[in-house]
Amino acid sequence: MAITRQELYEKIWKGPLKQVAEELGTNYVELVRACESLNAPRPPQSHCQRLKRGLPIESVPQYGMIEIENADGLRKVQPS
Repeated sequence: MAITRQELYEKIWKGPLKQVAEELGTNYVELVRACESLNAPRPPQSHCQRLKRGLPIESVPQYGMIEIENADGLRKVQPS
């Protein structure tokens, strides 16, 4: 299953990562790897508990991706 960075970001900030992994048909470790490869910021451990209790939460902004060309002419994609 293919998922965009934006879709992944929205899902992982709405519920526990283990639950999101099950919904996507994968496991926790693979979900974390997908977040890392797509540069999608993950919520802190206390995030789900704060959601359940109705406490205020701070989400990490999802920055766009930019391409940078280095001196060798190679392109590198990184968060803006």
